[in-house]
Amino acid sequence: MYLFCYLQGFPGQKINFTLQDFAVFSANISNSLHSVPSHCHVYVIFKDIGGSGKQNGRSITICGGKKRMMDVYKSTTHRVEVRILGRNRNFIVNYTG
Repeated sequence: MYLFCYLQGFPGQKINFTLQDFAVFSANISNSLHSVPSHCHVYVIFKDIGGSGKQNGRSITICGGKKRMMDVYKSTTHRVEVRILGRNRNFIVNYTG
């Protein structure tokens, strides 16, 4: 089960998304293999929506557990579909446009 929404800016405007993952205890996680999860906890899927209302083919899946805060997506269009799958995880998705 997931939640989804559509965000829309003005034509030509891009939307930037940032993930704050409260499941990561430190803001500076080590790059060692022992600190990186071996599987993906999918938090969010972003899909750009074209001018005719159809997805333009660009989609990205965001996994959690990597960094406390990270820039995760910049749209190529002014409309984005956001699917939130990590409902039992502690995270926030912020956006600016």
